[in-house]
Amino acid sequence: MRVLSVRFKSTLPLADLETPWGDVAVAIAGTPGLISKTWIHDGDYFGGIYIFRDQSGLDAYAAGPIVAAITSNPAFSDFRLEQFDVLEGLSATTRGIPAAAARR
Repeated sequence: MRVLSVRFKSTLPLADLETPWGDVAVAIAGTPGLISKTWIHDGDYFGGIYIFRDQSGLDAYAAGPIVAAITSNPAFSDFRLEQFDVLEGLSATTRGIPAAAARR
């Protein structure tokens, strides 16, 4: 499994983003190879923590239209995309990846 961490700054407040991102959430949920996404927010920063089954799913998403739309939006800046391996054995011990989600 692979993790993609995405973070960016927004000039728009959360209240203005929640409704349009509801549609984006549905599209993200259908991403091939995606196990889960957790949405994150802190002050002016937004983003997500994504868990993918493999590198090819992560690569396809990172090069796809959703990430392109975010990085081309003038209201968003200071993008940070990072990738990590999942330490699956230790994560299973600490319930880091729910078993039901990993089987989907």
